[in-house]
This record gives sequence, C-alpha cells and structure tokens, in this order.
Amino acid sequence: MTVKDLTIDGTGGTNLHGINVYEATGVLLDNVTLENNGHNGLVVNGSTVTVNNITTANNGWGGVDVDLGGGVPPPAVLTVNGVSHHNEAYGKDLYVDDTSKDVSVIDTNSQYSTADSVFAVGDRVYTLVDPAPNTMNQCKNGGWENFSNPEFKNQGQCVSYVQSNEKAGKRN
Repeated sequence: MTVKDLTIDGTGGTNLHGINVYEATGVLLDNVTLENNGHNGLVVNGSTVTVNNITTANNGWGGVDVDLGGGVPPPAVLTVNGVSHHNEAYGKDLYVDDTSKDVSVIDTNSQYSTADSVFAVGDRVYTLVDPAPNTMNQCKNGGWENFSNPEFKNQGQCVSYVQSNEKAGKRN
C-alpha cells in the first residue's frame, strides 16, 4: 500500500495518532506530513513501513513511534529514505520504547543521531541531525547557533565555513 502526497493535520481533531499502521507489511508513505496530532504523528506497530520525505510537527507524543503493542507479533521495522523534517516539542523525532524487542529503524541517509535510555530504561530516541550550513543567510540572525556538526562560536565563523566550502566545491 502506498500513501503519497498527504497531509494529516490533527488540529481540532479527536486527540489520536495521525497514522497508525497496525500489523501490516509493504507500506510506503511518500511525501507525507503529520502535524498537530494529539498523540504520535505515525505509529509503526508490528509492521514494516518505509517513509520517503516525511515531515512531522507539533504532535503531542512525538513524530514517529516504532514499537510492538501488547500481543502484537514482531517485527516492527521503519525504513527512512529521502529527507526528513521534524519539529517536535519533546525531541522525539523517532522513538522506540523498548530496544530489547524485535524493533528496528533503518536510517538509509544517516539523518539521525541516537541516544538510549532517555525517557525510560531501554528506549531509543532518534534525533534529526542538522546539516551543515550551505548559505551565508543560514548563519545570520543567530542561525549559526543552530548547527552542531560543525558547531560555530559566532556568525563570522559560520560564514567563513560556508565560503571555504563553496570555494572547495564541497557544498552540503
């Protein structure tokens, strides 16, 4: 099953998940935006799901939850392709409740950093890593403070980084 070019905006909704994929395989979400849902934007529950160019924002529990509910047979697999965008209040861009279960996230473009046991013992949080700046405008008005790889001490250092990468032909 493929869902393409869809936006689910839970504003004024019923305080649920945006999309809950339950015991399904071969699901593709392509260019999907999930925002303002009371719970998670997307739940991958005992399913195999691929997302291509996913955007999540302002979901109550986080962007994407990959897990096995009670009595749900494994596995739960999320494959992330394309470019992801997240703006979640609690830093749960992607979340796994229990890493001891048959649950996995395949980050094909290495867009995320991970941290374990952040909210509970055995969980894993995937946080979208900001790409390096590739325009001087991204460095202005405090923008330089938003980058962590590389990290900049001031706007001038950020601008110098962009200029040196332009000259070397190594734009990110």
